[in-house]
Amino acid sequence: MNPSYYQFGDVETIQISEQLTANAGQAVQYIARSCRVDGVVKGNPLEDLRKARWFVDREIGRLGGDDLTSANGGFSEPLSLDDWREFPAGTRFTDNDGDEYLRVEFGAVWAKDSFPASGIEELTEEYAPYTEVLDG
Repeated sequence: MNPSYYQFGDVETIQISEQLTANAGQAVQYIARSCRVDGVVKGNPLEDLRKARWFVDREIGRLGGDDLTSANGGFSEPLSLDDWREFPAGTRFTDNDGDEYLRVEFGAVWAKDSFPASGIEELTEEYAPYTEVLDG
């Protein structure tokens, strides 16, 4: 339950991230597991840093920051993931065929054609990568 890539001596990353906003906490966790000097990392460090940037951009937007002035609503780039479950609830995203989904709580996604009534979909790796839909 306590992976080594989240452990720093007697401190776990969760102890820090629980004291932060949701966006900041997620960013800290992605940075912590990808930038360790001891080399104990999880997955692809570059992908984790892009995920951290995604959460930092959203925190800047939440705080009303206007220093991000791109056509996509102020965020640096859409997040692209191999596992749709890593998107926060409320995120709209597409699969590799261009079908659109909405990430909702409890591990489910809604197909665009059925927002918000019914149509929970089970998505597998064959439909990856999943790409965030940005407004703007």
